[in-house]
Amino acid sequence: MTKPEIQSSDLGRVRVGQMDVELLSRVSRSETSEVFEVVDPSTGAHLALKCFSDPELALREEAILKRLSGGPVPGLLATGEVDERKALIMEWIEGTTLADFPSIAEGRLNISRESSVLENIARALGQLHQSGVLHRDLKPEHIFV
Repeated sequence: MTKPEIQSSDLGRVRVGQMDVELLSRVSRSETSEVFEVVDPSTGAHLALKCFSDPELALREEAILKRLSGGPVPGLLATGEVDERKALIMEWIEGTTLADFPSIAEGRLNISRESSVLENIARALGQLHQSGVLHRDLKPEHIFV
């Protein structure tokens, strides 16, 4: 059963575990989760809040984030529930995605120009795979560079 989503009119302060955050905006939404940009009012730090419709998927992602702390994935800061859905607060990743690269957007990858970016992506995926993680939704929009 799908849990109710957070409406833009509901944006405000929420508590996840022991952490209070201010909801700023919804960043993405899929069948399995919603991601929001939030701010920690005590520090001013921008963070990501991910709310899941599937509690099992949330538990798997939580375990992966705990295992890969300090690796190629954002750090996990808090876990809890928001509107009866499992929720994770993670570090906010600032920057552009691989989809924003002009050569990718145009469908023409320039290997010589983007070779260092591609090497970093391969290194990060190697770290994930060595940890037993297989990213099942890998696409340019999910790769921050």
